Amino acid sequence: MSNPPNDPTGLDRALETGLEEILGGTRAPDLRSALRNAAPARLAQAAARVEATTELTRPVVRARFGLLALAAAGLLGVTAILSGNFWPHTAAPETPVLTIEQMVMDHLDAFHRVMPSEPASLRNAASRALVAPAALPVLRDLLVFLRAHPENTLAANVTEFAIYALCLDEPTELASTQERAAHGDATADLELVTRTAITAADEATRATALAAMAEHLRLGTEGIPQAARCLLVAGDLSPKEARSLAAAATDADLADSFEMAARNAETDPRRLLGQSLVLAGPAWSGGTFTTAAWRGKVVLVVFWASWCRPCQTALEEVAAVRRHYAARGLEVLGINCDHSANAVGDHLAAHPEWSWPQLFDDRQTGWHQLAYQCGVRRIPQIFLIDRAGILREVHARDNLDGLVAALIAE
Repeated sequence: MSNPPNDPTGLDRALETGLEEILGGTRAPDLRSALRNAAPARLAQAAARVEATTELTRPVVRARFGLLALAAAGLLGVTAILSGNFWPHTAAPETPVLTIEQMVMDHLDAFHRVMPSEPASLRNAASRALVAPAALPVLRDLLVFLRAHPENTLAANVTEFAIYALCLDEPTELASTQERAAHGDATADLELVTRTAITAADEATRATALAAMAEHLRLGTEGIPQAARCLLVAGDLSPKEARSLAAAATDADLADSFEMAARNAETDPRRLLGQSLVLAGPAWSGGTFTTAAWRGKVVLVVFWASWCRPCQTALEEVAAVRRHYAARGLEVLGINCDHSANAVGDHLAAHPEWSWPQLFDDRQTGWHQLAYQCGVRRIPQIFLIDRAGILREVHARDNLDGLVAALIAE
């Protein structure tokens, strides 16, 4: 069922588009893996998006998408898919269930707003300290809500959000989990092990935690799909670590997810750090453009698309930084991942302040080939290239002004 990332067609293209747009700018080279790692409520939105955009008949879409979801390590209940409740239009809008589901989405949106744009930054103690003041109140409310409403679609993922709270040292959650683990609760031990694997300051502690995680994978501890997803998203696994966990997993879907993480780690954008990087291609305005023309300037590169809601905020931040530093040698290049030229044109027309060059190839729309070549899998993603043409940052968004200022000052 997996397609090559540069050759999605037909229904798979529709599914991929729906996932990309709803999951906040995540490309889906393997649809099954994307489904396994997506929150259930987001999957429901993606399903609605697919139904709204595809020309295929609903039964075909429902069957194909439902089969993928069933393969997604239990993220959505079989009952929800087979009953049709997976499709928002089948439920009456006035029912209490929908009210709860809207509250779920509100909580989930709040969670995404306060968490770092690059989840792997949670490995860094300073980053966690910056995130915690805003994130912990949201996580506390989310956990209280999910535990009070076990019937909602996100409740099965309570372990996942509990782990994020533990990573940020939420005192009540930490004390409760430690007490449960001390009394032999395997899921509590799994949560603590995952927390340590993500946040360990030294490699020896991390290795011990990952070995314990491998044992939980072998045993199939309750909550392992959610814990594994946390580790896949925030654990910054090396290829060796990911393949070791893949070998330990008795669940084929989890093994596939860890194997994909290993392949992704091998093409991580950070492999390009410290190297000369020239980005060139067809320009939206016509002709071709290359960053080689900007040698001697600091170059900010933003990978984006009009359908990606987080990109809107990121581009506003980029525009502000550009206004501040343009006179001191900052240039901005956009690399667009839209599905159609009309979408790009309409969006740029609505935002004349985004007047920097944009690379867009209307011969091969969707995820830009430069994004593939650079290992970009989530947008917005922001690179920084110094005056000598050397790539210095690949995850610049969380401290954009500070990082640009440092390069400008060099």
